[in-house]
Formats: sequence, C-alpha cells, structure tokens
Amino acid sequence: MKKGLLVFFTLIFLSFSSAYATTYSEELAVVNAIAQYLVDNQNNDGGWDWTQAADGSGDTNSDTGSTQNTAGATARGLVSAYNLTGNVDYLNSAIATANYIIENQTTVAGAHKDSLFLYELDQTLTNSGLDNTYNGTTKTYGKYAQDAVSDAITAFTTTGKYKTYSWTTSGKLSTDIIAAFNEMRGTDTDTYAALTLWEAGEWAQAIYTISTDTNYKTEAIELANTLFDLAIGDDGLFNTTDDDYLGAYADMYALGLSGLLEGMATVGSDLSDIEALVEYLSSLGTYGDYQVAGYYALAMELAGEIALAEAAGVDIYDIYESYGLNNGYSAIYVECLGEALHGLSSNMVPEPATMALFGLGLLGIAGISRRKNS
Repeated sequence: MKKGLLVFFTLIFLSFSSAYATTYSEELAVVNAIAQYLVDNQNNDGGWDWTQAADGSGDTNSDTGSTQNTAGATARGLVSAYNLTGNVDYLNSAIATANYIIENQTTVAGAHKDSLFLYELDQTLTNSGLDNTYNGTTKTYGKYAQDAVSDAITAFTTTGKYKTYSWTTSGKLSTDIIAAFNEMRGTDTDTYAALTLWEAGEWAQAIYTISTDTNYKTEAIELANTLFDLAIGDDGLFNTTDDDYLGAYADMYALGLSGLLEGMATVGSDLSDIEALVEYLSSLGTYGDYQVAGYYALAMELAGEIALAEAAGVDIYDIYESYGLNNGYSAIYVECLGEALHGLSSNMVPEPATMALFGLGLLGIAGISRRKNS
C-alpha cells in the first residue's frame, strides 16, 4: 500500500515538473513587474489613463484624468497580486482605486467590474484583519459594491439610457441587460458583437455574487443561460460561426466566451452546458494578448479547469517575455495588464523545485518506513 502511494505521488510530481516550461519564481517575477508598473503609473486620483507609453517610460503626467470604466478591472489585478505576495504597496494602490471609484463612479457599462473589485477588496481586507471601511466612515467597500449593483439594475430595467445609448426596457433584468449591451456594443457589427457576451456574462457573475436579493440572483442565472443559448445553443443573435469570428476577430470572440463562462460557472448553469462551452473555448486555442489570456485563465479557474487555467498563466508569462510591458500594440493598455495580472496571480504554476523537494521527502518517508518494517 505504501509503495503504491509512493508511486502515485511520484507520478503527480513528474507530471507537475514536466507539464509547464515556466517555474513559480519566473511567473512571480512577472506578477511583481506588472503590479509594480501599475503602482508606479497610477494617477494621483487613484485611477489610470487608458494607455501608457509603449517604450516603458511610464506615466509622464499623473494629474491627467483617469478612465472611469477601466479602474476596477485594472485594480482587481492588484488585489490578487497582494493576496499572492503580501506586498502592501499593491494593496494601498488598490484602496486608492476603490476610493476613486466611490467618489467618481457614474458608469453603468463598467460597474460590474468595479463592483466585483470592491467586493474582492472587501474580502481581502476582512481576511487580512484590516479595516474594510471607506475613508474613515462606517460604510464598507462591500456595501458600496452592493449599492453599485442595485443602482445599475435600476438603470438597466427602468431608465433604459446610458450616455447616448438607449434601449427599450421590459422590467425583466436578463432581457434588459442584453438589450443594453446590444445597443452599447453593437451586436450587428463584426468588431463588437462578442463583447456583449463578455459584458453581460460578467454582469451575471457580479449580480449573483454580490446582490442580496434572491430574485436578482434568479435573474442572473437566467441571464447566463440565455446568453449561452444565444451564443452556442441557437447560434442566432451573436453569429458565432461567421468566418470573421474564427479569423480576424477570434481574440475578441474568445474574450466574449470567457466572460460568458465566468457567468455560467458562477451561477451554476447546467454542467453539460458548461462543459460544452469549455470544450468550444479551449478548441479556439490561447492567444498572445494580455487581456484575452487573463480572462481565459480566470474563466477556466471558475469552471474548475485548473490545467487550462494554468496553461493560460504560462501564456501570460510568454507574452511578457516577448513584449515586456508592451502588449504588442502601439501603446500599453493598462486595463489589459491589470486583467492579465488578475488571471496570472490566481493561477500560479507549481514550482518544480518545490515539487522536487516534496518528491524527495516522500522517498525519505518511504525509506524510514522500510527500515521500521525490517
């Protein structure tokens, strides 16, 4: 029996040590590099510009106005990096972003990312035994997340308007969110159709995770399942078999499916549907883009596909090795770095050296056991 256990654990060790080309320490270096870049380039108001110089020179004017609908998406990476490393600079930077969101949030489009960020920050502060209230008040960051979700639900189902966009409201949350993003993202355009999946899928995740209203949680389940039928089941609204989606817009389509998978995995959609989506998304391959690889990693982790999530983490490392902090565009998209940081920090590859020590320890235990038996 003991010999059988030894063989079993040795095989596990060998599979870990050979499956990936990167080590934990190598990926940790990338986590710290990206996180420190975000800290160094944060504006004085707590947010970030949409882009930074691609030559690595960083933010030359920290007084410039920040982009509101990307703040939470970027700072979620800092929270996960803090959880991994314990570096308080990352946490303090995330807190500054939370305060910026609370003081400036006027968006509906990006409120799901902001809400998830505030919720995750609240969880981290609480678990670390730190103050989780905003700016010396008694209101927690978690309560702000709940209020942001409630305000957005009202906007989706009652107001039916965001900036220059408007949609017909039905009072039914799942229907109205899809209608809103059809209008904002443009379902009938090649470039943005898949982004409706991404945004609305993450709204299902945010509502189900954060809202305390059981009716809204039920609506979140319906939203995720309806999106799946539109994207995969019926193949109607989102035109997912068009050649463009498997060619020029494959990255964007993968991003959309990742957002959908996040929503479905969170609300507990039918397992066979989740498996079908995982299979379809993984068949598209992974991509040399910080944002797409980051969301792919997060979605696969939520779906319990750990090997695929870790493989996406390796992709993020490889992108960094190829481009550094320039993701291949003419300038660095800061939000994309934050999303990659979140995906990588949440899916770190085991350290082969550590696993080797683990394997040697098992051999030692086996040797001691044999001596005792003799």
